[in-house]
Amino acid sequence: MVKKRNLIVFEIEDYYGNTVMAFTVDEKGNVVKTENCNLADVDGDYIFDTDAPLYRIQANSKVLF
Repeated sequence: MVKKRNLIVFEIEDYYGNTVMAFTVDEKGNVVKTENCNLADVDGDYIFDTDAPLYRIQANSKVLF
């Protein structure tokens, strides 16, 4: 296992705990690695109405929940 500092790994799971997609973000906010998804774009946060960036992550294929 490669150990990297200052990375955050996000995993999106289905209800049963199966990995649907995952991505890694570095300390500068760059998405550096993805699994079953891609970075669609970065926008302003209109969901929680903050000044934080909103990363839109899009699945590579249709996801059934």
